[in-house]
Amino acid sequence: MPTPTKPQPAPLPRPEPVYKVLASNIEAYKSCVESANTLWQERHFDRIEQIARDLLPSGSGIDAGTKIDIDASAPNKIVLWVEYHHMNGAGSYNGWTGHRITIRPSLAFEIMLAIGGVNTNDIKDYLCETYDDALRHPIVWNDDRSRYIFHEED
Repeated sequence: MPTPTKPQPAPLPRPEPVYKVLASNIEAYKSCVESANTLWQERHFDRIEQIARDLLPSGSGIDAGTKIDIDASAPNKIVLWVEYHHMNGAGSYNGWTGHRITIRPSLAFEIMLAIGGVNTNDIKDYLCETYDDALRHPIVWNDDRSRYIFHEED
């Protein structure tokens, strides 16, 4: 008589960079809009918003968080909007600048970022570094929490 085998645990979700998860959810959302699949349209929209709220930069001058422009995004680009709250030399806030961040695929570097807006205090370099790092961070879907979370290596 064969020995019964133990049930195997479900495979762990495969970590993917934020930019890939965003791109697939944006395209799935747009497909649902076209096919009038309102249930999944809402689910994909909620996932896109959750990534923006919980996993993209917020604070440290990016005080209004990051907004994802679904309408301007396409299979070959993701468009983000961010406002940066600048400080003067005395540590007082002294104004805001708005920036469009366009993420495009690159054969050599996976992604390339273009930062629009006024380059007050060389802010574009800071935004490029900050968003490049955030967009490459691996995330996974967590069924228990019904949300994307950062994947932490052991």
